Amino acid sequence: MLPPPPSQGLGINGIKYFNSSIYYTNSGTSELLAHTLDPHTGRAPLSSTAIPLANVTVPDDLILDPFNPKLAFVCSQGLGAVLRVNMETGTAVPIANNFTGPSAVAWGRDVSDESSLYLTTNGGIQGDAALQGVNRIDLGSMVL
Repeated sequence: MLPPPPSQGLGINGIKYFNSSIYYTNSGTSELLAHTLDPHTGRAPLSSTAIPLANVTVPDDLILDPFNPKLAFVCSQGLGAVLRVNMETGTAVPIANNFTGPSAVAWGRDVSDESSLYLTTNGGIQGDAALQGVNRIDLGSMVL
């Protein structure tokens, strides 16, 4: 899926499967998209929803909130932030910022970090190695 012109040549970015649906961002159009799959064939889409992301530039990877199916966490290259997105309204609220090139996000996998996100950064457009890394974001009760 290509972004409509004019674009920076960016399109689909970050894809997740959750509860018989696929979700992904489109970096060129600043949208979060959801497609419900046929549970018997796995074919897409039974239905599609495009969620415009208000005031989000260059959305990248995303992770869905397993405790609240209406929420997603989206990396924004343009804002240098991780945003909590209400998937019904597209409202995006920064939960962590001042990152250079936030590029991928994942949940912790142990009891000690189950309410934490791990964020990779790519160092921005110049790929500054000093700014690349993995960051832990503790969400605490925000996700419960």
